[in-house]
Amino acid sequence: MTDIMKKLLFPQKCKCCFQLCEKDNLCKKCREKLSLLKIQNPDRTSEKKIDFVDSLYSSYYYRDEARDGVLNAKYKDMSSFINSLQKDISGDINSIFEINKIDLILSVPYHKSKLYGTEHDLPFEMAKVISKMTGVPHIQCVEKTVKTKSQHKLDKSARKANLINAFTVTENVEGKNILIVDDVVTSGATLSVIAAELKIAQCNKIIAYTYTFNEEREKTNGIRK
Repeated sequence: MTDIMKKLLFPQKCKCCFQLCEKDNLCKKCREKLSLLKIQNPDRTSEKKIDFVDSLYSSYYYRDEARDGVLNAKYKDMSSFINSLQKDISGDINSIFEINKIDLILSVPYHKSKLYGTEHDLPFEMAKVISKMTGVPHIQCVEKTVKTKSQHKLDKSARKANLINAFTVTENVEGKNILIVDDVVTSGATLSVIAAELKIAQCNKIIAYTYTFNEEREKTNGIRK
């Protein structure tokens, strides 16, 4: 298939506004707006502590174009988001891997029942991209074995309680340094519970990377307004 035919049949659309764009699945207007949401210091550990997680990194604040991109990817078209992801996060990923020795990459696991619904497994696809960028294997060494309530309308304490015993380590992670990948962090409850299971399994170090950081919901104790 020629490039002209591909453009006619599969025109590139901006992952944020869904308007036609030339390349990277992000139009010039949204690229400029997204740059304003960039977290200048992606290492958030000095400001936000997550139990059992050694370091937390995030690339963008979860609002406006960054939020729209994530939601569109999860519930509409994920391919546009993934096609521009490497350009969006390459600097932060390079910094993470320069500072930390990472042995394997894990995406926050979905329960199998969720994968049959309308929501795409965005963390899994993000982890695949990061694995390709770095050459570090993406291994799903943790499974979500219990179907839990949605986290969205729970406060911070209820979120963590909701996830207790929901995850199971399925691989030998003793002595490993693991990067956990997710699309957004709010209270950090999910990352904390997964990290706790990995620590019990003798994992050495746990680094978390999320595409976005939801500071607004953090201010409201994790409850969506």
